[in-house]
Amino acid sequence: MQIFVFIPFNTSNPMQTFIHDIIIQNPIGNLYRKNHVLILLKTSEGNLVLGQKQGFYPEGISRMFGWGIDEGEEPIRAAKREILEETQIDLPMENFTPLCKVITQATTLEWDMTMNTYIYSALIDAEHIRPSDDVDGISTLDKESFKEMVSTMYNLSGTYETEKFCFDWGDWGKIYGYIHEKTYECFYK
Repeated sequence: MQIFVFIPFNTSNPMQTFIHDIIIQNPIGNLYRKNHVLILLKTSEGNLVLGQKQGFYPEGISRMFGWGIDEGEEPIRAAKREILEETQIDLPMENFTPLCKVITQATTLEWDMTMNTYIYSALIDAEHIRPSDDVDGISTLDKESFKEMVSTMYNLSGTYETEKFCFDWGDWGKIYGYIHEKTYECFYK
């Protein structure tokens, strides 16, 4: 079920909010952190720039830049910090445009969890990106390629397992497929 509400993000620009109720098997690490920021970077040519993480994401999957919001940190400041950490580009805060907020309400075998994801877009010169932090490469996608990647996210299968944690890619796809789908809708409306 989708509920559309407007929650003031800041006094000058309200952010459209989407509620996403899902059922997944096991909690995925990101759900333990309540607040996240993701940034969809775009080039002046209209292409979208996403981060890669070799050996982690399944083939054909990249992600928007960003991660957790620190305690007491404003989402827009987290967006600026994450872009600096992951691309080595120091963008001014006025370059970030709020797109939407997705509230993921996940029922798991352990307990119910809620994750708030604030999503921005920003114009960037992809030639100057130097991947760092937990990003080791970039993907440049056009509108249709991004849409195809979202479809792929929804259809992921298999598991990812390390000594520290294990999750189902299908569950990951339920969370991030929806987040990327809403980003696409808000970005291209």
